[in-house]
Amino acid sequence: MGKIEEPQMSEEELRNLLEYSECATFVLEQGMEFKVVYANPKFYQILRYTKEEFADLHQAAKETQYRMGIAKPYGEAFRLPGKGKTAAE
Repeated sequence: MGKIEEPQMSEEELRNLLEYSECATFVLEQGMEFKVVYANPKFYQILRYTKEEFADLHQAAKETQYRMGIAKPYGEAFRLPGKGKTAAE
């Protein structure tokens, strides 16, 4: 049986695939805080932000909570029940 070779994709083909994808795609850099290193246009379209508006991740998260009607103090909106204590406790 012959060896099956994996298809090769050029950097330009990959970039085009991500840029025109109907799926939101993003890459985060993890440190003290998460930083969006790359996000395709669909990512921003789904969240209803321009790239510039999304530059401040914390502000965008806060505004998204308000848009979704789930804003709560101390970031509780995205905390799983029973996971950690909040400053209010």
